[in-house]
Amino acid sequence: MTTALTPEQLNDGRPPFVVLLGIHYTSVSQDSLEAEMLVRDDMCTPHETCHGGAMMTFADTMGAVSTVVNMPRDARTVTMESKTNFLCGAPVGESSMAKPIVYTKAAAPRCGGQRLRAKTANWPPVLHRRRW
Repeated sequence: MTTALTPEQLNDGRPPFVVLLGIHYTSVSQDSLEAEMLVRDDMCTPHETCHGGAMMTFADTMGAVSTVVNMPRDARTVTMESKTNFLCGAPVGESSMAKPIVYTKAAAPRCGGQRLRAKTANWPPVLHRRRW
């Protein structure tokens, strides 16, 4: 497993696209990760709500980082599936919050009678609005 990281370390190591979106990690543990993303004008639809692509990227980033902080340093990961349900939009000037919590860590699957060197984890991020 990766050594314990602080939110500051995660924020210092953000890739350029995560920085561009303004995703800021606020809490990290083995079972949870929390972050915020302020909705800016340049991220919005003509109706001044956050574009769905930005929200989906936020959710995917949270799932990926939640997984990476729980993996051995030499391991690799990939998103197998991503699905998003939108219940309401986040207007400009508000912050979207995300907190994925692991609820499934499956054992390595079998293929043709042999165990694969893979495990799956399900990190469903819940995004919600909060006034900035």
